[in-house]
Amino acid sequence: MKTGKLLEKLICIAKMPKTDFALNMHMTPSGLSKILTGKRLPILKEKKAFSKQAALYLAETIYDYNCYMKLEETFPVIYDFSSKYEFEIFLASAIEYSIDRDFIEGNSENKDYPDTETSFIGKKAVLNMVCILLSDQITNAVDETLPIYSTLPLFHPSYSDTFVRLKTIALKNWKILSTNHIFNYSLLDTIFDKYGMTLLSSIPKLYEFANVDLWVTEEKMESYFVLLKNHILLAFNVMSDGTPLLTAIRHKSYLSTFFTNLMKKKIRKISYNRSEASALLEKNPGIIDKFLSKGVDAVYNFISLGYLLERHELDVLDGKDIIKDSICKLFNYILTKETPFTVTLDAMTGFFATGKAIAPLLGAVSFSQEDRLPYLERFSLYLDQEKADKLQLVNCDMPHIAVICSPRINIVYYIDSTYQSERFYYFETDKINKMLKSKIADGSLKTLDFNEEVWNYYVDELKTGVHPTGF
Repeated sequence: MKTGKLLEKLICIAKMPKTDFALNMHMTPSGLSKILTGKRLPILKEKKAFSKQAALYLAETIYDYNCYMKLEETFPVIYDFSSKYEFEIFLASAIEYSIDRDFIEGNSENKDYPDTETSFIGKKAVLNMVCILLSDQITNAVDETLPIYSTLPLFHPSYSDTFVRLKTIALKNWKILSTNHIFNYSLLDTIFDKYGMTLLSSIPKLYEFANVDLWVTEEKMESYFVLLKNHILLAFNVMSDGTPLLTAIRHKSYLSTFFTNLMKKKIRKISYNRSEASALLEKNPGIIDKFLSKGVDAVYNFISLGYLLERHELDVLDGKDIIKDSICKLFNYILTKETPFTVTLDAMTGFFATGKAIAPLLGAVSFSQEDRLPYLERFSLYLDQEKADKLQLVNCDMPHIAVICSPRINIVYYIDSTYQSERFYYFETDKINKMLKSKIADGSLKTLDFNEEVWNYYVDELKTGVHPTGF
């Protein structure tokens, strides 16, 4: 992150003449031009004053509601600023950081093998520097794949209110990134006990913004970190009084040693994209039968999965027959085996609005307006009084996912708005099922009666041309 390049972009975002910026910085236009072109830097002893003055003037013009979105090219990792002062502090930190890095390079210091490393203490400093350090590495790694490995303490009490603010603006569009989050499997049940809904709700966000893969290890992870392979290690610690501490490590030898030791942790992937899951199913065609042999304890549908799709309707989608046959087998089992079935009102009304019936591993089958009602009416075949207690309708905001639960296995499924990119998360636990059951039972999730009579009422309303939003 070059000082001149950073200032040039910020001045452009502020839409201000460079001469005005120079005057407010008590500089001549030619002096500013030399800084912007990298021919000179602010005097090192004046870097703090220079950074603060520049940040003050730039923030005055740039700060606005959601102004962080204006900075996405320079800071793909950022946060939503709660005040102009907070924005000023962030800009000052970024400018000061760029000056420091330019001085190191200008003095021909060995930046890959530094004698010392830098630490930052306090929630605000940690939040700012996480954004600045990660953004610097991501924007500079334009011609190489950048693997990222993280045990970021998303739920640690000293960090939780810090990291929840992070915004990764369209980070998955940075094709160079390979983002991997690792956690200790022995802590999984504890995490779901304490942060169940928060963790569940974070899955679509992790995928949408950063395309994150999840990994587990049976071995204890001794520290919290974010490693950008071969570039930088961000190590997170907590002082005795609970104050967070961030140390940025760039020494190449140590980074190599750290990565080697990490790979020895026997990490195992538990998330799969469409191509990976399809390849697994093609290689092991009996995997669906093996899964169903254990039984399905419950399904939770917060998106419009195409349970009612007929086999021939899948032929409009690309995909091998073994995939289509397997999806039909799974859906048919769930519908015919009296599986406890929970669906959100949004998922029900969403299909009629969009005409999209989701088929995992394949995409979504589109139904014309006149074909949507006949499709929905197929559900009547699976409704009777004996199954009424197996059906629950949830009327509250839920993450856009589906969850299929069998004994000791909970699979979370997410697909994006294009219906082309998806993730399967394979958790060897029944904590998700237990958590959702508990929240439905205690009223935390608002439910409505759902039986044949209610369903017929809903269908009748659709027939009248009314799009019901509730019952």
